[in-house]
Amino acid sequence: MSKRIKIVGNALVVEDTITGVVEFDRPSKDLWYNTKMLDDGNILFVEREGFDVLYSEAEYVPLSDAVDIDDVSFTSDTFRAFVRANMGFNIAGSAALKTNFYESRVIADGGTIVNLPAVKRAIKDVIRNQPSLMLIPSGVKAGKLYSALQGTAEDFTVDRDCLAKYTDEDGILKTALANVPRIEDGAILVEPQATNFIHYSEDFSNSAWQKVRLTVDSNVGISPDGTQNADLITKTEIGSARLRQFDVTDGSSIHSSQIWIKRGGVGNASIRIDVGTNSSASFPLTDQWQLIKFENKVPNLSRTYQTINFEADIGDTVLIYGYQVEQASTASSYIPTAGVTETRLVDNISVPTPAGVTSITETINGVEQTPITTIPVTYSLPVGNINKIVMQ
Repeated sequence: MSKRIKIVGNALVVEDTITGVVEFDRPSKDLWYNTKMLDDGNILFVEREGFDVLYSEAEYVPLSDAVDIDDVSFTSDTFRAFVRANMGFNIAGSAALKTNFYESRVIADGGTIVNLPAVKRAIKDVIRNQPSLMLIPSGVKAGKLYSALQGTAEDFTVDRDCLAKYTDEDGILKTALANVPRIEDGAILVEPQATNFIHYSEDFSNSAWQKVRLTVDSNVGISPDGTQNADLITKTEIGSARLRQFDVTDGSSIHSSQIWIKRGGVGNASIRIDVGTNSSASFPLTDQWQLIKFENKVPNLSRTYQTINFEADIGDTVLIYGYQVEQASTASSYIPTAGVTETRLVDNISVPTPAGVTSITETINGVEQTPITTIPVTYSLPVGNINKIVMQ
């Protein structure tokens, strides 16, 4: 190697070992070092401010060149202490270095990052095993999901040619643009195709909804998406109060329903959801938004409607938003409708498997799965909430 790195006072100096020409000489308060390379007798320095990389990870600088003394031998801990005590530098390990590379790469490519600390923690956990690829839910862009440890060749491609809903880290219902992966509760949300069979999922004042012993005031409350588009339901007469939409299900297939609901400020109402009178369940309400799900139900063959019954006193109020009925055993992310059924397309997220991989470990819904040892040419994320993928 023709480069020599020295620490001189408070400056990091890079010089050509053949000509002696100083190519870089700048004060730096923070140095990054690669712990594994240090254990192997090598070290990599990077200047932190501005993320100016002096050497790529393939160009390791001998430890004896990294400090301007002869016959040195350091472990990770003693080198850290030596630099701090004798040179006035704060140094960070290889997990921080790789996290820094990851953040710089995503931003330079026009992507966005959420939950960067989770990336650093995950890198720190696996870095000594030197995985071929690691995916942590963090960096996203239209058509791309960024791998944490590698470059663009190992990033995942994303194909979902439609808008899709998800809940962000602040609990707000958001809309992801076409082909943008969704991160929800610290996981990549991967879903199959689904259709909402309700025709007016947010406009309960529409004539598609039969109204019995109640009134509907549109756009009164702030909904889970943070805008004023939740409808207020008020019970007006003695007897069963209900909203009902007909011809929603086929009367035979398994369906799942969901709705956001909360008390409207008057009374202590609860609701009961009926699936064609064949299945029903009651749910108490609170002053906070709840996403109530009624899953894996088969409607009555002759009654293909959906009913929301309001168990309340006259004058009691309820706020509601976003009703969905889909043909599935579990409810998926919300699909808005406005007059017709709407379909959310499948999330196809994949990557060419790096050469030499013999094991793929998936963490889904917080549970680490049995490693995959039959390795595909192209790996696709499974359906579920994907917390981590590690390829060895």
